[in-house]
Amino acid sequence: MRHALTEGGAWNVPDTDRHILPDGAAQAERVARKLLAANLIPDAVWTSHAQRAAETAQVVMNVLNISLEPDILPLLYNEDEDRAVSAICSCDNSVNHLLVVAHNPLVSRLVSQLSGSSAFGWFATADVVWLQFDTNDWSQILTSPITGMTKFSSIRD
Repeated sequence: MRHALTEGGAWNVPDTDRHILPDGAAQAERVARKLLAANLIPDAVWTSHAQRAAETAQVVMNVLNISLEPDILPLLYNEDEDRAVSAICSCDNSVNHLLVVAHNPLVSRLVSQLSGSSAFGWFATADVVWLQFDTNDWSQILTSPITGMTKFSSIRD
């Protein structure tokens, strides 16, 4: 998932300290309701250390009524999708559904690499893609067939 709509940058505010806007919170809520309707409830949440990603994750977790502490992974802040894929492939196999909240271009590239397709294109704020792999072993997702994939848009419907 890409983080929700965020306040603009300011010369005196570090990029990692920017917050989501009320419209961004509404975006994240809309997408979370779509995930809930599809019964896609994560049992683990990873987010970058940027405030906007953590806030987006919290909005989604609130709507999905899940109370867990998200894992903060600074590597989700940069543009290195290979490191992000490696981390996902190292996910504990007790996790069945993982939500990753990060930034573009990382999110777009990450989804392309994991899905083997560029069909999802650029991610708008708060967009999320669900990918299902034919394996119960995270270390095998790059070589396992994908059995389902859907993009959930933050755009009103």
